[in-house]
Amino acid sequence: MKKYSITEISQIVGENRSNIARYIQRHNFKEININRPHKNSPKYYDEETLKIIKAEYLPKEAQQEYNKSVTASYSGVEQLLKEQLANERQDKEKLQEQNTELLKLLNQQQQLTLISNKKLETLKLELEDPGRKNIEQEKKRKWYDFFRRKGE
Repeated sequence: MKKYSITEISQIVGENRSNIARYIQRHNFKEININRPHKNSPKYYDEETLKIIKAEYLPKEAQQEYNKSVTASYSGVEQLLKEQLANERQDKEKLQEQNTELLKLLNQQQQLTLISNKKLETLKLELEDPGRKNIEQEKKRKWYDFFRRKGE
């Protein structure tokens, strides 16, 4: 089993030494030489750690290709979601138009029902008392009749 120091790993991967050290510390990779003779002596890691770090720090071209493929898949999903949103908005507008039309029809129906009920009631009253219609017409006076004399 071969051992690699942080400096060797950074040279193999082609990345800055401090970035590699931070990555190792962040992911809690265990060093091979736990019983180091001195605190400042280099830490060594196994080949498995090197493979993981290599996979993380891909060459820039490979990262760009990966980013392009991810972006392309996201743009397709984004386009699909935009189309669905547009369809939902159209459906919502149609429903709102239908709702306003139904409210107008309901209002008309209520007015017609009210008018027919009034006519029905007046017809019933006429049947009960035929002379009453003339009395009601006489009672209805114009505003200008207020100033006329009662005898006229």
